[in-house]
Amino acid sequence: MKNKTEESSYRKEIDLVDLINFLLTKRKIILYTVTVSIFLGIVYALIIPPQYEAQTTMLPQLGDNGGMSSGLSGLASLAGVNLGQVGNTKGDISADLYPEIVNSVPFQVEMLNTEFFLEELRDTISYREYLECFSPKDPLNKVKKYTLGLPGLVINMLKGGILDEGGGETSSKDSLFKLNRSDFILIESGKRSLNASVDKKTGKVTLSMVSTHPKVAAIMTNRALTLLQDFVIDFRLAKARQEFVFIDKLLLEKMDEYESAQQKLSSFRDRNINITTSSARAELIRLEGEYQLRLGVYTEIAKQRESSNIEIQKNIPNFTIIDPVVVPLDKVYPSKLKIIITSFFLGLLFCLIILGAIEVLSFLRSKADFYK
Repeated sequence: MKNKTEESSYRKEIDLVDLINFLLTKRKIILYTVTVSIFLGIVYALIIPPQYEAQTTMLPQLGDNGGMSSGLSGLASLAGVNLGQVGNTKGDISADLYPEIVNSVPFQVEMLNTEFFLEELRDTISYREYLECFSPKDPLNKVKKYTLGLPGLVINMLKGGILDEGGGETSSKDSLFKLNRSDFILIESGKRSLNASVDKKTGKVTLSMVSTHPKVAAIMTNRALTLLQDFVIDFRLAKARQEFVFIDKLLLEKMDEYESAQQKLSSFRDRNINITTSSARAELIRLEGEYQLRLGVYTEIAKQRESSNIEIQKNIPNFTIIDPVVVPLDKVYPSKLKIIITSFFLGLLFCLIILGAIEVLSFLRSKADFYK
């Protein structure tokens, strides 16, 4: 047993010595490959456009507001408004879904359509125009496009471009959101640039945006924050607003009926100042009863409308901005040192793989010649 252990240890030492000798014999090739790799890494680090990141942190307050203040409750009581008449309009959306919202196609299309002013251009442009015409491009993306992405480009050319029609619009016939290929690529890029994260312990929501221009990063982060808040507010108040629109429409109808009954009653009184007949007195009673009925219905619906409006205002979500958007001063990417170190290891790994593959093929070939 001891002899087998010593033999195994001896073999490992021989293998290690052989490996070191192999590396020493190939040191010039390894050194050349690593040098070329480091040089390419330095060139890439110099030409790659810098990336700036802007971020903001907010704390959404979507729970029950704890009831109305005493002053507002008193005002509602004086107006004869019963807040309990309106159903519960709370429909909070979970903060865990915020990342899904910012990555949705409608959200990204709104981001692309955002317009802003740039001093360098002295003009107002959309975010889509900035990405297509003015944003510096990463040269590595073009290399990927015409190497790894070449089969996809050929297939798309043969197909004639399935997504070339449309432009970020919703068809009225089939209610489908249609994108052209350019918008599709920009949206996928936007999903990688915009990030939303939620701290489940504290409930904080952090939005961050990466761009090649520091001011654009700040503008688009602020725009994403506004769009996200609007989405949450619309989702929460959708039911209450539908109820308000219905009550408001109903109130207009009942107001017309109330005014018509009032006009009929006034006209009858003007024509019959001295009522002497029983039929005229009965008609007056009927018109007064109809007027009181229309007035009561109109007044009650007006109270419900006011209640609905107060309920909407009461349930508007609050968003506390903990960390506002600031135009970044320092770039977050690229780190030239990291790129150079990565290039060194990639070059070394690539060289070792190629040399190892050559040695294996040489061994297999010699073994095949031996058996012949």
